[in-house]
Amino acid sequence: MLTCSLAGYAFARLEFPGRNRMFLVYLVSYMIPYQVIMIPQYLTMKELGLVNSHWALIFLEIFSPYGVFLMRQFFISISRELSEAARIDGCGEFAIFARIILPLAQPAIATLTIFCFSWVWNDFQAPLIYLNDDRLKTIPLGLAALNGEFASEFNLIMAGAVSSLLPVIAVFFAAQKYFISGLSVGAVKG
Repeated sequence: MLTCSLAGYAFARLEFPGRNRMFLVYLVSYMIPYQVIMIPQYLTMKELGLVNSHWALIFLEIFSPYGVFLMRQFFISISRELSEAARIDGCGEFAIFARIILPLAQPAIATLTIFCFSWVWNDFQAPLIYLNDDRLKTIPLGLAALNGEFASEFNLIMAGAVSSLLPVIAVFFAAQKYFISGLSVGAVKG
Protein backbone atom coordinates (compact mmCIF):
# COMPACT_ATOMS: atom_id res chain seq x y z
CA MET A 1 0.00 0.00 0.00
CA LEU A 2 2.84 2.35 0.83
CA THR A 3 4.71 2.01 -2.45
CA CYS A 4 1.53 2.13 -4.55
CA SER A 5 0.21 5.22 -2.77
CA LEU A 6 3.56 7.04 -3.01
CA ALA A 7 3.99 6.23 -6.71
CA GLY A 8 0.34 7.05 -7.44
CA TYR A 9 0.73 10.39 -5.70
CA ALA A 10 3.88 11.17 -7.68
CA PHE A 11 2.20 10.34 -10.99
CA ALA A 12 -0.96 12.28 -10.10
CA ARG A 13 0.33 15.39 -8.33
CA LEU A 14 4.00 16.00 -9.01
CA GLU A 15 5.18 17.66 -12.20
CA PHE A 16 8.42 16.18 -13.58
CA PRO A 17 9.79 15.67 -17.08
CA GLY A 18 8.58 12.49 -18.77
CA ARG A 19 5.90 11.79 -16.15
CA ASN A 20 3.21 10.69 -18.62
CA ARG A 21 5.59 8.57 -20.67
CA MET A 22 6.97 6.93 -17.54
CA PHE A 23 3.43 6.16 -16.37
CA LEU A 24 2.61 4.68 -19.77
CA VAL A 25 5.68 2.43 -19.59
CA TYR A 26 4.62 1.43 -16.07
CA LEU A 27 1.15 0.49 -17.34
CA VAL A 28 2.59 -1.43 -20.27
CA SER A 29 4.61 -3.48 -17.78
CA TYR A 30 1.29 -4.58 -16.27
CA MET A 31 0.22 -5.95 -19.64
CA ILE A 32 3.21 -8.27 -19.97
CA PRO A 33 2.14 -11.82 -19.12
CA TYR A 34 3.78 -13.34 -16.05
CA GLN A 35 5.04 -16.28 -18.10
CA VAL A 36 7.28 -13.93 -20.10
CA ILE A 37 9.09 -12.54 -17.04
CA MET A 38 8.99 -15.67 -14.92
CA ILE A 39 12.48 -17.00 -15.78
CA PRO A 40 14.33 -13.64 -15.54
CA GLN A 41 12.58 -13.00 -12.20
CA TYR A 42 13.60 -16.40 -10.92
CA LEU A 43 17.21 -15.88 -11.99
CA THR A 44 17.24 -12.49 -10.26
CA MET A 45 15.81 -13.93 -7.04
CA LYS A 46 18.31 -16.80 -7.20
CA GLU A 47 21.17 -14.31 -7.66
CA LEU A 48 19.95 -12.36 -4.63
CA GLY A 49 19.76 -15.59 -2.60
CA LEU A 50 16.03 -15.28 -1.97
CA VAL A 51 14.85 -18.57 -3.47
CA ASN A 52 13.23 -20.82 -0.87
CA SER A 53 12.30 -17.92 1.40
CA HIS A 54 9.21 -15.81 1.81
CA TRP A 55 11.27 -12.71 0.95
CA ALA A 56 11.10 -13.66 -2.73
CA LEU A 57 7.30 -13.53 -2.61
CA ILE A 58 7.36 -10.27 -0.66
CA PHE A 59 9.72 -8.55 -3.10
CA LEU A 60 7.63 -9.67 -6.06
CA GLU A 61 4.56 -7.98 -4.61
CA ILE A 62 6.10 -4.73 -3.32
CA PHE A 63 5.29 -2.89 -6.54
CA SER A 64 1.94 -3.35 -8.22
CA PRO A 65 1.18 -1.52 -11.49
CA TYR A 66 -2.53 -2.04 -10.85
CA GLY A 67 -2.21 -0.50 -7.40
CA VAL A 68 -0.30 2.51 -8.72
CA PHE A 69 -2.93 2.99 -11.43
CA LEU A 70 -5.78 2.77 -8.90
CA MET A 71 -4.13 5.19 -6.47
CA ARG A 72 -3.21 7.63 -9.26
CA GLN A 73 -6.77 7.75 -10.51
CA PHE A 74 -8.07 8.36 -7.00
CA PHE A 75 -5.52 11.10 -6.30
CA ILE A 76 -6.42 12.85 -9.55
CA SER A 77 -10.02 13.06 -8.34
CA ILE A 78 -9.02 14.93 -5.14
CA SER A 79 -9.18 18.69 -5.47
CA ARG A 80 -5.83 20.39 -6.03
CA GLU A 81 -6.95 23.36 -3.92
CA LEU A 82 -6.37 21.29 -0.77
CA SER A 83 -2.73 20.77 -1.72
CA GLU A 84 -2.29 24.40 -2.68
CA ALA A 85 -3.77 25.62 0.62
CA ALA A 86 -1.43 23.34 2.57
CA ARG A 87 1.52 24.52 0.49
CA ILE A 88 0.64 28.15 1.30
CA ASP A 89 0.53 27.20 5.00
CA GLY A 90 4.10 25.93 4.71
CA CYS A 91 3.67 22.18 4.29
CA GLY A 92 6.20 20.28 2.24
CA GLU A 93 5.21 17.74 -0.39
CA PHE A 94 5.53 14.73 1.91
CA ALA A 95 3.54 16.48 4.66
CA ILE A 96 0.78 17.27 2.15
CA PHE A 97 0.74 13.63 1.15
CA ALA A 98 0.79 12.23 4.69
CA ARG A 99 -1.51 14.71 6.45
CA ILE A 100 -4.02 15.71 3.80
CA ILE A 101 -4.14 13.43 0.77
CA LEU A 102 -3.58 10.05 2.44
CA PRO A 103 -6.44 10.39 4.96
CA LEU A 104 -8.76 11.27 2.06
CA ALA A 105 -7.57 8.18 0.20
CA GLN A 106 -8.78 5.65 2.78
CA PRO A 107 -11.47 4.22 0.44
CA ALA A 108 -8.89 3.63 -2.31
CA ILE A 109 -6.42 2.14 0.16
CA ALA A 110 -9.11 -0.18 1.55
CA THR A 111 -10.05 -1.28 -1.96
CA LEU A 112 -6.43 -1.90 -2.88
CA THR A 113 -5.86 -3.78 0.39
CA ILE A 114 -8.76 -6.12 -0.31
CA PHE A 115 -7.69 -6.78 -3.90
CA CYS A 116 -3.99 -7.21 -3.20
CA PHE A 117 -4.52 -9.40 -0.16
CA SER A 118 -6.86 -11.74 -2.01
CA TRP A 119 -4.50 -11.93 -5.02
CA VAL A 120 -1.42 -12.64 -2.95
CA TRP A 121 -3.18 -14.97 -0.52
CA ASN A 122 -4.56 -17.11 -3.36
CA ASP A 123 -1.42 -17.01 -5.53
CA PHE A 124 -0.38 -20.47 -6.61
CA GLN A 125 2.27 -20.00 -9.27
CA ALA A 126 4.84 -17.79 -7.50
CA PRO A 127 5.01 -19.90 -4.32
CA LEU A 128 5.26 -23.02 -6.48
CA ILE A 129 8.29 -21.55 -8.26
CA TYR A 130 10.13 -19.96 -5.33
CA LEU A 131 9.37 -22.20 -2.33
CA ASN A 132 10.87 -25.68 -2.19
CA ASP A 133 10.76 -26.40 1.54
CA ASP A 134 7.47 -27.96 2.69
CA ARG A 135 7.49 -25.83 5.86
CA LEU A 136 7.41 -22.62 3.78
CA LYS A 137 4.67 -23.57 1.35
CA THR A 138 1.43 -21.58 1.26
CA ILE A 139 -2.14 -22.80 1.67
CA PRO A 140 -2.89 -23.08 -2.09
CA LEU A 141 0.16 -25.35 -2.46
CA GLY A 142 -0.97 -27.40 0.53
CA LEU A 143 -4.44 -27.80 -0.96
CA ALA A 144 -2.94 -28.89 -4.27
CA ALA A 145 -0.81 -31.47 -2.45
CA LEU A 146 -3.97 -33.04 -1.00
CA ASN A 147 -5.20 -33.69 -4.53
CA GLY A 148 -3.44 -36.97 -5.35
CA GLU A 149 -2.83 -38.68 -8.66
CA PHE A 150 -5.15 -41.61 -7.99
CA ALA A 151 -7.19 -40.46 -5.01
CA SER A 152 -8.14 -37.18 -3.41
CA GLU A 153 -9.08 -36.46 0.16
CA PHE A 154 -12.06 -34.23 -0.50
CA ASN A 155 -12.93 -33.76 3.16
CA LEU A 156 -9.49 -32.29 3.87
CA ILE A 157 -9.54 -30.23 0.67
CA MET A 158 -12.92 -28.69 1.58
CA ALA A 159 -11.84 -28.00 5.16
CA GLY A 160 -8.64 -26.38 3.89
CA ALA A 161 -10.54 -24.31 1.33
CA VAL A 162 -12.91 -22.96 3.98
CA SER A 163 -10.08 -22.21 6.40
CA SER A 164 -8.10 -20.45 3.65
CA LEU A 165 -11.11 -18.25 2.94
CA LEU A 166 -11.39 -16.99 6.52
CA PRO A 167 -8.47 -14.47 6.39
CA VAL A 168 -9.82 -12.98 3.14
CA ILE A 169 -13.24 -12.53 4.73
CA ALA A 170 -11.63 -10.98 7.82
CA VAL A 171 -9.70 -8.46 5.69
CA PHE A 172 -12.86 -7.60 3.77
CA PHE A 173 -14.87 -6.99 6.94
CA ALA A 174 -12.03 -4.93 8.42
CA ALA A 175 -11.89 -2.71 5.34
CA GLN A 176 -15.62 -2.80 4.53
CA LYS A 177 -16.46 0.56 6.10
CA TYR A 178 -13.88 2.35 3.95
CA PHE A 179 -14.68 0.27 0.86
CA ILE A 180 -18.42 1.08 1.04
CA SER A 181 -17.73 4.77 1.71
CA GLY A 182 -15.53 4.79 -1.40
CA LEU A 183 -18.38 3.39 -3.48
CA SER A 184 -20.76 6.06 -2.24
CA VAL A 185 -18.33 8.98 -2.75
CA GLY A 186 -19.22 9.27 -6.43
CA ALA A 187 -22.91 8.52 -6.02
CA VAL A 188 -25.49 11.06 -7.09
CA LYS A 189 -27.13 12.71 -4.11
CA GLY A 190 -30.56 14.32 -3.89
